[in-house]
Amino acid sequence: MATEYDHLPVYKAAYDLLQHVYRDKCIASVPRDVKFTLVETLKKDILEILVLIYKTHYAAVDKHIPLQQARDLLPGVKARLRILFDLGHINPKLFQSLAVEVESVSKQLAAWHAKTLKRQREGIRPELLEETLA
Repeated sequence: MATEYDHLPVYKAAYDLLQHVYRDKCIASVPRDVKFTLVETLKKDILEILVLIYKTHYAAVDKHIPLQQARDLLPGVKARLRILFDLGHINPKLFQSLAVEVESVSKQLAAWHAKTLKRQREGIRPELLEETLA
């Protein structure tokens, strides 16, 4: 059953990123200490971004707050991926692919956040914003 928020391109991009992290064999085979520090935190942060996209979609007012929280998580995601790459736990091809996915999520969140703030400054009701994004 489809839900109302999973049609959002930013949700799809973040969901695909999370699936990529869960399913990749390179990430699954990292040493135990790295898996339970970097990788688990990486997964948790991406999942939190998904939850914040959901909260933003259903927020009646102040949509910019969960959007900013989601955007604040992205530097940590990027840093963890870079550390995994620098330590040799993921190959350059995988790193590049994940970096492109993270950048896509980042750009979409930034655009949605900017549009939300613009609408807020103009005094447009937040629920109308969802209609323009859909």
